[in-house]
Amino acid sequence: MLDGLREILVENGKVSADLIDKSDLPSAKSYALRFRGLVAAYEAAGVSGPSLSRATITRYRLRCVSKDMVIELERCARRANAQIEKVTTRTYRVNGVTVRLLCTRCRYERSHPCWKVTVRHAPAVDFILWVRMNQANEEVAQIYLLPVQKFPDHQYLWPSTRTLPSYQQFARASMAHVFGLG
Repeated sequence: MLDGLREILVENGKVSADLIDKSDLPSAKSYALRFRGLVAAYEAAGVSGPSLSRATITRYRLRCVSKDMVIELERCARRANAQIEKVTTRTYRVNGVTVRLLCTRCRYERSHPCWKVTVRHAPAVDFILWVRMNQANEEVAQIYLLPVQKFPDHQYLWPSTRTLPSYQQFARASMAHVFGLG
């Protein structure tokens, strides 16, 4: 995979997600998931990616975090001997309680809708496991276990720097703490 990135650099003078997707190599998303981000893949291959926008880098990083959190959710549920059933990609039934995992970018990217926390889902959920990224959107800042019944009239939650302290009562140190393992 890394040799392929070097070949793209030699042929095009730069490496970008579009060039990767147009080649016969695995998709840019595959690189991002395998190396925990496109930038990390570029670094491992020894190529630079100046054509990547910050939004693109953040989007792929967030996908990797979401995948890691799903893996951690499943691992902690098994460790706690909980009955876990996958309902959709990020919706699980854990001991009869339906939980939806949401990862959101940092609020400093004000224009991006990913900051919005969707409370209503189909199928309906009992809890939202909200994973909020740090300001650099590189690692998890906080995990919140939000009971949907606490927000009966809300379709979305729009946390901001002013309202974020009101969610601290739902904060958890880690996924293990959500399951009472930490």
